[in-house]
Amino acid sequence: MRHLNFPKTQPTYNPQEWTGVDPRYSHRLEVPTTAPIEARANQAQARRWHYLDNLPVLQQQGLESIGTVLCVHGNPTWSYLWRTVLDAGVNTENPWRVVAVDQIDMGYSERTHLDLEGERRSLEDRIADLGDFTRETGLDETKQPLVILAHDWGGLVSLGWALEHKSILSGVMLTNTAVYHDGIERIPAPLRLALSVHELGTKDSTAFLDVTLGLAQNRGRLPDPGTPGAAEAALAGPTVHQPRALYPYKLDEGIRRTYRAPYAHPAWREGIRNFVGDIPTGADIPSYEHMVRIAEGIRELKVPAFFQWGTKDPVFQRRYLFDLMRRMPQAKVHRYEKASHLLAEDYDIATPIFSWLGQNFGVLAEGTLQEPVNAEAAHRKARQELDHLHRGDTPITPDSGPY
Repeated sequence: MRHLNFPKTQPTYNPQEWTGVDPRYSHRLEVPTTAPIEARANQAQARRWHYLDNLPVLQQQGLESIGTVLCVHGNPTWSYLWRTVLDAGVNTENPWRVVAVDQIDMGYSERTHLDLEGERRSLEDRIADLGDFTRETGLDETKQPLVILAHDWGGLVSLGWALEHKSILSGVMLTNTAVYHDGIERIPAPLRLALSVHELGTKDSTAFLDVTLGLAQNRGRLPDPGTPGAAEAALAGPTVHQPRALYPYKLDEGIRRTYRAPYAHPAWREGIRNFVGDIPTGADIPSYEHMVRIAEGIRELKVPAFFQWGTKDPVFQRRYLFDLMRRMPQAKVHRYEKASHLLAEDYDIATPIFSWLGQNFGVLAEGTLQEPVNAEAAHRKARQELDHLHRGDTPITPDSGPY
Protein backbone atom coordinates (compact mmCIF):
# COMPACT_ATOMS: atom_id res chain seq x y z
CA MET A 1 0.00 0.00 0.00
CA ARG A 2 1.09 3.57 -0.63
CA HIS A 3 2.07 5.40 2.53
CA LEU A 4 -0.09 8.16 3.95
CA ASN A 5 1.00 11.74 3.49
CA PHE A 6 1.19 14.09 6.44
CA PRO A 7 1.42 17.54 4.83
CA LYS A 8 1.08 19.34 8.16
CA THR A 9 3.81 17.33 9.82
CA GLN A 10 6.48 17.47 7.10
CA PRO A 11 9.11 20.24 7.23
CA THR A 12 8.59 23.20 4.93
CA TYR A 13 10.95 22.75 2.00
CA ASN A 14 12.65 25.82 0.53
CA PRO A 15 16.34 25.36 -0.44
CA GLN A 16 16.58 29.02 -1.45
CA GLU A 17 16.55 29.92 2.26
CA TRP A 18 19.40 27.68 3.35
CA THR A 19 22.50 29.66 4.24
CA GLY A 20 25.53 28.64 2.18
CA VAL A 21 23.83 25.95 0.08
CA ASP A 22 23.64 25.99 -3.71
CA PRO A 23 19.94 25.17 -4.35
CA ARG A 24 21.00 23.06 -7.33
CA TYR A 25 22.38 20.52 -4.86
CA SER A 26 18.98 19.78 -3.33
CA HIS A 27 17.03 16.72 -4.52
CA ARG A 28 14.10 14.62 -3.36
CA LEU A 29 13.51 11.01 -4.33
CA GLU A 30 11.01 8.30 -3.44
CA VAL A 31 12.88 5.14 -2.47
CA PRO A 32 11.40 1.66 -1.89
CA THR A 33 11.98 0.65 1.72
CA THR A 34 13.25 -2.66 3.11
CA ALA A 35 13.76 -1.50 6.71
CA PRO A 36 12.54 -4.20 9.15
CA ILE A 37 10.45 -1.70 11.09
CA GLU A 38 8.61 -0.73 7.90
CA ALA A 39 7.70 -4.36 7.27
CA ARG A 40 6.32 -4.68 10.80
CA ALA A 41 4.34 -1.45 10.49
CA ASN A 42 2.98 -2.37 7.05
CA GLN A 43 2.42 1.32 6.47
CA ALA A 44 4.55 2.14 3.45
CA GLN A 45 6.31 0.63 0.47
CA ALA A 46 8.48 3.68 -0.14
CA ARG A 47 9.79 6.72 1.68
CA ARG A 48 10.72 10.13 0.35
CA TRP A 49 14.35 11.06 0.82
CA HIS A 50 16.00 14.45 0.64
CA TYR A 51 19.68 14.63 -0.22
CA LEU A 52 22.31 17.07 -1.44
CA ASP A 53 24.23 16.10 -4.57
CA ASN A 54 26.71 18.23 -6.49
CA LEU A 55 26.52 16.09 -9.65
CA PRO A 56 24.32 18.57 -11.61
CA VAL A 57 26.88 21.32 -11.02
CA LEU A 58 29.77 19.05 -12.01
CA GLN A 59 27.94 18.20 -15.23
CA GLN A 60 27.12 21.83 -15.96
CA GLN A 61 30.80 22.66 -15.68
CA GLY A 62 31.81 19.73 -17.88
CA LEU A 63 33.63 17.92 -15.06
CA GLU A 64 33.78 14.13 -14.78
CA SER A 65 34.13 13.02 -11.19
CA ILE A 66 37.01 10.85 -10.00
CA GLY A 67 34.71 9.10 -7.54
CA THR A 68 31.89 9.60 -5.05
CA VAL A 69 31.88 10.67 -1.41
CA LEU A 70 28.80 9.41 0.43
CA CYS A 71 28.13 11.58 3.49
CA VAL A 72 26.03 10.50 6.47
CA HIS A 73 25.10 12.90 9.28
CA GLY A 74 24.19 12.06 12.87
CA ASN A 75 21.78 13.45 15.46
CA PRO A 76 20.42 16.16 15.41
CA THR A 77 22.01 17.55 12.24
CA TRP A 78 21.23 16.85 8.58
CA SER A 79 22.96 16.93 5.18
CA TYR A 80 23.58 20.66 5.65
CA LEU A 81 26.58 19.66 7.80
CA TRP A 82 28.48 18.67 4.61
CA ARG A 83 27.81 21.76 2.45
CA THR A 84 31.46 22.84 2.28
CA VAL A 85 32.48 19.36 1.12
CA LEU A 86 29.90 19.52 -1.68
CA ASP A 87 31.32 22.87 -2.79
CA ALA A 88 34.91 21.64 -2.63
CA GLY A 89 34.09 18.67 -4.85
CA VAL A 90 33.39 21.00 -7.76
CA ASN A 91 36.91 21.78 -8.96
CA THR A 92 38.93 21.07 -12.08
CA GLU A 93 41.90 19.20 -10.55
CA ASN A 94 40.15 16.98 -8.02
CA PRO A 95 36.44 16.75 -8.92
CA TRP A 96 34.37 14.39 -6.80
CA ARG A 97 30.68 13.75 -6.71
CA VAL A 98 29.50 14.37 -3.15
CA VAL A 99 26.17 12.90 -2.06
CA ALA A 100 24.92 13.85 1.41
CA VAL A 101 21.75 12.15 2.63
CA ASP A 102 19.12 13.22 5.15
CA GLN A 103 18.39 10.07 7.10
CA ILE A 104 14.71 9.07 7.31
CA ASP A 105 12.81 11.17 9.91
CA MET A 106 15.67 13.71 9.82
CA GLY A 107 16.41 16.89 7.88
CA TYR A 108 14.03 17.19 4.95
CA SER A 109 13.49 13.48 4.45
CA GLU A 110 10.06 12.05 5.18
CA ARG A 111 8.64 11.97 8.70
CA THR A 112 7.24 8.47 8.96
CA HIS A 113 5.15 8.90 12.14
CA LEU A 114 5.20 5.14 12.63
CA ASP A 115 2.65 4.01 15.18
CA LEU A 116 4.38 1.04 16.78
CA GLU A 117 4.18 0.87 20.55
CA GLY A 118 7.59 0.54 22.14
CA GLU A 119 9.46 0.51 18.82
CA ARG A 120 11.58 3.10 17.10
CA ARG A 121 13.71 3.32 13.97
CA SER A 122 16.88 1.53 15.01
CA LEU A 123 20.46 1.17 13.84
CA GLU A 124 19.48 -1.96 11.90
CA ASP A 125 16.71 -0.02 10.13
CA ARG A 126 18.97 2.89 9.30
CA ILE A 127 21.59 0.65 7.74
CA ALA A 128 18.84 -0.88 5.60
CA ASP A 129 17.61 2.63 4.76
CA LEU A 130 21.03 3.68 3.49
CA GLY A 131 21.28 0.50 1.44
CA ASP A 132 17.88 1.26 -0.08
CA PHE A 133 19.07 4.73 -1.03
CA THR A 134 22.36 3.66 -2.63
CA ARG A 135 20.61 0.93 -4.58
CA GLU A 136 17.91 3.27 -5.88
CA THR A 137 20.39 5.99 -6.88
CA GLY A 138 22.66 3.53 -8.69
CA LEU A 139 25.62 3.99 -6.34
CA ASP A 140 25.72 0.23 -5.76
CA GLU A 141 26.73 -0.17 -9.41
CA THR A 142 29.52 2.41 -9.43
CA LYS A 143 32.82 1.47 -11.07
CA GLN A 144 34.60 4.48 -9.57
CA PRO A 145 36.01 4.86 -6.06
CA LEU A 146 33.35 5.30 -3.37
CA VAL A 147 34.36 6.72 0.00
CA ILE A 148 32.12 7.21 3.01
CA LEU A 149 32.25 10.31 5.22
CA ALA A 150 30.33 10.34 8.50
CA HIS A 151 29.82 12.17 11.78
CA ASP A 152 28.23 11.32 15.13
CA TRP A 153 25.81 8.34 14.91
CA GLY A 154 26.22 8.47 11.16
CA GLY A 155 29.51 6.68 11.83
CA LEU A 156 27.87 3.45 12.93
CA VAL A 157 25.21 3.69 10.20
CA SER A 158 27.72 4.25 7.39
CA LEU A 159 30.14 1.60 8.65
CA GLY A 160 27.29 -0.88 8.95
CA TRP A 161 26.47 -0.08 5.33
CA ALA A 162 30.17 -0.38 4.40
CA LEU A 163 30.40 -3.93 5.77
CA GLU A 164 27.54 -4.89 3.45
CA HIS A 165 29.12 -3.13 0.45
CA LYS A 166 32.79 -4.12 0.67
CA SER A 167 32.90 -4.73 -3.09
CA ILE A 168 32.44 -1.02 -3.84
CA LEU A 169 33.95 0.57 -0.72
CA SER A 170 37.22 2.39 -1.43
CA GLY A 171 37.82 4.42 1.72
CA VAL A 172 36.51 5.63 5.08
CA MET A 173 36.49 9.17 6.43
CA LEU A 174 35.13 9.96 9.88
CA THR A 175 34.70 12.98 12.14
CA ASN A 176 33.79 12.82 15.85
CA THR A 177 31.92 9.55 16.18
CA ALA A 178 32.08 6.23 18.03
CA VAL A 179 31.66 2.60 17.05
CA TYR A 180 31.78 0.92 20.45
CA HIS A 181 30.86 1.52 24.08
CA ASP A 182 31.87 -1.29 26.42
CA GLY A 183 29.45 -0.51 29.21
CA ILE A 184 32.25 -0.42 31.77
CA GLU A 185 32.72 3.33 31.62
CA ARG A 186 29.69 5.57 31.86
CA ILE A 187 28.48 7.17 28.68
CA PRO A 188 29.37 10.88 28.39
CA ALA A 189 27.40 13.24 30.62
CA PRO A 190 25.54 15.03 27.77
CA LEU A 191 24.12 11.70 26.58
CA ARG A 192 23.17 10.67 30.13
CA LEU A 193 21.29 13.96 30.46
CA ALA A 194 19.56 13.46 27.11
CA LEU A 195 18.43 9.99 28.15
CA SER A 196 17.18 11.17 31.53
CA VAL A 197 14.93 13.85 30.00
CA HIS A 198 14.35 11.88 26.83
CA GLU A 199 10.92 13.01 25.58
CA LEU A 200 11.08 16.51 27.08
CA GLY A 201 14.59 17.30 25.85
CA THR A 202 14.42 15.86 22.35
CA LYS A 203 10.86 16.10 21.00
CA ASP A 204 8.79 18.33 23.27
CA SER A 205 11.46 21.04 23.28
CA THR A 206 14.51 22.02 21.23
CA ALA A 207 16.86 21.49 24.18
CA PHE A 208 18.91 18.65 22.69
CA LEU A 209 19.16 20.47 19.36
CA ASP A 210 20.17 23.75 21.00
CA VAL A 211 22.79 22.11 23.21
CA THR A 212 24.35 20.44 20.17
CA LEU A 213 24.48 23.67 18.17
CA GLY A 214 25.84 25.40 21.27
CA LEU A 215 28.94 23.21 21.09
CA ALA A 216 30.17 25.16 18.07
CA GLN A 217 33.38 27.04 18.86
CA ASN A 218 33.17 29.49 15.97
CA ARG A 219 30.57 31.28 13.89
CA GLY A 220 30.42 28.42 11.40
CA ARG A 221 31.50 28.03 7.79
CA LEU A 222 30.01 31.07 6.09
CA PRO A 223 29.82 31.15 2.27
CA ASP A 224 32.11 33.40 0.27
CA PRO A 225 30.49 36.56 -1.12
CA GLY A 226 28.97 36.02 -4.54
CA THR A 227 28.56 32.25 -4.18
CA PRO A 228 25.17 30.49 -4.16
CA GLY A 229 23.60 30.69 -0.73
CA ALA A 230 25.47 33.88 0.16
CA ALA A 231 22.58 36.21 -0.62
CA GLU A 232 21.19 38.29 2.24
CA ALA A 233 17.88 36.42 2.09
CA ALA A 234 19.68 33.12 2.56
CA LEU A 235 21.93 34.47 5.30
CA ALA A 236 18.88 35.57 7.24
CA GLY A 237 17.89 31.91 7.38
CA PRO A 238 14.42 30.35 7.49
CA THR A 239 12.06 32.32 9.74
CA VAL A 240 8.87 30.24 9.60
CA HIS A 241 7.99 28.37 12.83
CA GLN A 242 11.34 29.13 14.43
CA PRO A 243 11.15 28.40 18.17
CA ARG A 244 13.19 30.47 20.57
CA ALA A 245 16.65 29.05 21.21
CA LEU A 246 16.97 27.79 24.77
CA TYR A 247 20.73 28.23 25.03
CA PRO A 248 23.36 30.77 23.94
CA TYR A 249 25.14 30.05 20.69
CA LYS A 250 28.12 31.25 18.67
CA LEU A 251 26.96 30.15 15.24
CA ASP A 252 26.04 32.76 12.69
CA GLU A 253 22.28 33.39 12.81
CA GLY A 254 21.68 32.14 9.28
CA ILE A 255 23.59 28.92 9.91
CA ARG A 256 21.85 28.32 13.24
CA ARG A 257 18.40 28.86 11.72
CA THR A 258 19.17 26.59 8.78
CA TYR A 259 20.20 23.76 11.09
CA ARG A 260 17.05 24.22 13.17
CA ALA A 261 14.53 24.75 10.36
CA PRO A 262 13.62 21.08 9.69
CA TYR A 263 13.15 20.53 13.44
CA ALA A 264 11.02 23.58 14.28
CA HIS A 265 7.81 21.62 15.03
CA PRO A 266 7.62 18.85 17.70
CA ALA A 267 6.24 16.43 15.10
CA TRP A 268 9.38 17.02 13.04
CA ARG A 269 11.63 16.08 15.99
CA GLU A 270 10.51 12.46 16.37
CA GLY A 271 13.71 11.35 14.65
CA ILE A 272 15.83 13.23 17.21
CA ARG A 273 13.95 11.51 20.02
CA ASN A 274 14.21 8.08 18.43
CA PHE A 275 17.92 8.45 17.70
CA VAL A 276 18.61 9.21 21.37
CA GLY A 277 16.39 6.32 22.49
CA ASP A 278 18.37 3.95 20.27
CA ILE A 279 21.76 4.74 21.82
CA PRO A 280 23.29 1.29 22.56
CA THR A 281 24.15 1.92 26.20
CA GLY A 282 23.82 -1.76 27.16
CA ALA A 283 23.02 -5.24 25.91
CA ASP A 284 19.31 -4.69 26.60
CA ILE A 285 19.11 -2.09 23.80
CA PRO A 286 18.20 -3.70 20.43
CA SER A 287 20.99 -1.86 18.62
CA TYR A 288 23.70 -3.14 20.97
CA GLU A 289 24.37 -6.40 19.12
CA HIS A 290 24.56 -4.54 15.81
CA MET A 291 27.02 -2.06 17.33
CA VAL A 292 29.25 -4.94 18.47
CA ARG A 293 29.03 -6.62 15.07
CA ILE A 294 30.03 -3.43 13.28
CA ALA A 295 32.79 -2.56 15.75
CA GLU A 296 34.41 -5.95 15.24
CA GLY A 297 33.71 -6.08 11.51
CA ILE A 298 35.56 -2.89 10.64
CA ARG A 299 38.83 -4.49 11.75
CA GLU A 300 38.68 -6.34 8.42
CA LEU A 301 38.30 -3.17 6.35
CA LYS A 302 41.71 -2.67 4.76
CA VAL A 303 40.77 0.41 2.75
CA PRO A 304 42.47 3.77 3.36
CA ALA A 305 40.99 5.74 6.26
CA PHE A 306 41.13 9.35 7.44
CA PHE A 307 39.86 10.65 10.78
CA GLN A 308 39.41 14.35 11.59
CA TRP A 309 38.63 15.01 15.24
CA GLY A 310 37.68 17.95 17.44
CA THR A 311 39.26 17.08 20.79
CA LYS A 312 37.06 19.41 22.88
CA ASP A 313 34.00 17.28 22.09
CA PRO A 314 32.27 16.39 25.41
CA VAL A 315 30.30 13.58 23.72
CA PHE A 316 32.65 11.69 21.40
CA GLN A 317 35.71 12.00 23.55
CA ARG A 318 39.29 10.99 22.83
CA ARG A 319 38.71 7.46 24.10
CA TYR A 320 36.37 6.86 21.17
CA LEU A 321 39.02 8.14 18.76
CA PHE A 322 41.65 5.85 20.29
CA ASP A 323 39.27 2.90 20.02
CA LEU A 324 38.75 3.63 16.31
CA MET A 325 42.50 3.95 15.78
CA ARG A 326 43.02 0.49 17.26
CA ARG A 327 40.35 -1.00 15.04
CA MET A 328 41.59 0.76 11.89
CA PRO A 329 45.33 1.29 12.44
CA GLN A 330 45.81 2.32 8.80
CA ALA A 331 43.93 5.57 9.45
CA LYS A 332 45.58 8.93 9.07
CA VAL A 333 44.45 11.16 11.96
CA HIS A 334 44.16 14.95 12.08
CA ARG A 335 43.24 16.38 15.49
CA TYR A 336 41.95 19.89 16.10
CA GLU A 337 42.67 20.90 19.69
CA LYS A 338 40.37 23.96 19.60
CA ALA A 339 37.42 22.26 17.91
CA SER A 340 34.45 20.51 19.48
CA HIS A 341 31.61 18.27 18.31
CA LEU A 342 30.64 20.29 15.23
CA LEU A 343 34.10 20.10 13.70
CA ALA A 344 32.75 20.89 10.22
CA GLU A 345 31.61 24.30 11.53
CA ASP A 346 34.69 25.03 13.62
CA TYR A 347 37.31 24.37 10.93
CA ASP A 348 37.76 23.80 7.23
CA ILE A 349 37.52 20.01 6.91
CA ALA A 350 37.04 20.07 3.13
CA THR A 351 40.61 21.04 2.19
CA PRO A 352 42.22 18.16 4.15
CA ILE A 353 39.57 15.79 2.78
CA PHE A 354 40.40 16.55 -0.84
CA SER A 355 44.12 16.53 -0.16
CA TRP A 356 43.73 13.02 1.28
CA LEU A 357 41.52 11.92 -1.61
CA GLY A 358 44.12 13.20 -4.07
CA GLN A 359 46.90 11.31 -2.32
CA ASN A 360 44.96 8.06 -2.37
CA PHE A 361 42.99 8.21 -5.62
CA GLY A 362 44.89 10.64 -7.83
CA VAL A 363 44.12 14.01 -9.38
CA LEU A 364 43.46 15.30 -12.88
CA ALA A 365 46.12 16.95 -15.01
CA GLU A 366 44.82 18.35 -18.30
CA GLY A 367 41.82 16.07 -17.97
CA THR A 368 43.85 12.88 -17.41
CA LEU A 369 43.85 11.04 -14.10
CA GLN A 370 47.34 10.95 -12.64
CA GLU A 371 48.52 8.12 -10.41
CA PRO A 372 48.01 8.90 -6.72
CA VAL A 373 50.98 10.32 -4.89
CA ASN A 374 50.79 9.05 -1.33
CA ALA A 375 53.20 11.22 0.59
CA GLU A 376 53.37 8.87 3.57
CA ALA A 377 54.16 5.85 1.41
CA ALA A 378 56.82 7.79 -0.47
CA HIS A 379 58.36 8.92 2.81
CA ARG A 380 58.46 5.36 4.18
CA LYS A 381 60.10 4.09 0.99
CA ALA A 382 62.73 6.86 1.06
CA ARG A 383 63.41 6.19 4.74
CA GLN A 384 63.86 2.48 4.07
CA GLU A 385 66.29 3.10 1.21
CA LEU A 386 68.27 5.55 3.36
CA ASP A 387 68.51 2.99 6.17
CA HIS A 388 69.83 0.41 3.70
CA LEU A 389 72.49 2.86 2.49
CA HIS A 390 73.58 3.66 6.06
CA ARG A 391 74.03 -0.07 6.73
CA GLY A 392 75.91 -0.53 3.48
CA ASP A 393 73.21 -2.78 2.03
CA THR A 394 72.15 -2.81 -1.58
CA PRO A 395 68.94 -0.76 -1.91
CA ILE A 396 65.90 -2.82 -2.78
CA THR A 397 64.47 -1.90 -6.16
CA PRO A 398 61.45 -3.30 -8.00
CA ASP A 399 63.84 -5.22 -10.29
CA SER A 400 65.87 -6.72 -7.49
CA GLY A 401 65.59 -10.50 -7.24
CA PRO A 402 66.26 -12.79 -4.27
CA TYR A 403 69.84 -13.55 -5.43
